Amino acid sequence: MTKTQTPTMPRHGIKITDAEAVAAYINAVNGKATTHTADPALASYAASYGEDMLSKKGVAKARRVGAEFVYVTPAPAAKKYRNAAICSLIRYRRYAEGWRIIDAEKVGRYPGADTGYILYLPTAEIERIKVEAVKTATKGIRSLPKKAA
Repeated sequence: MTKTQTPTMPRHGIKITDAEAVAAYINAVNGKATTHTADPALASYAASYGEDMLSKKGVAKARRVGAEFVYVTPAPAAKKYRNAAICSLIRYRRYAEGWRIIDAEKVGRYPGADTGYILYLPTAEIERIKVEAVKTATKGIRSLPKKAA
């Protein structure tokens, strides 16, 4: 493998429960960078955070398949870094048996950039969450009757 090649990824990703494969892939992606990149344990923890996000949003376990989650490690806090620091970006996809890493890469982030979490859901599921949120927010509220002009 040359410096510009990324390690090969199995067709359907790496199961987060396969600690050896996760470690090999994450370490290969990171290369020599270690300070602000994800280690294999953090990669597994981030997947559990994605599952927690789905639970907090009220997504039933049966509807979680196909969800995607992106985790980006935080940048350094110190301003001594004049240029971007090397951080990790890991993409996950939810399958029936759990999360899988589908891609990872090194990215440059500037000092002060926070940890990044992005959850992607199918449009139908987002619409269902919106309807439930409106029902919850308006429970017990009624419109004023219209006055005749």
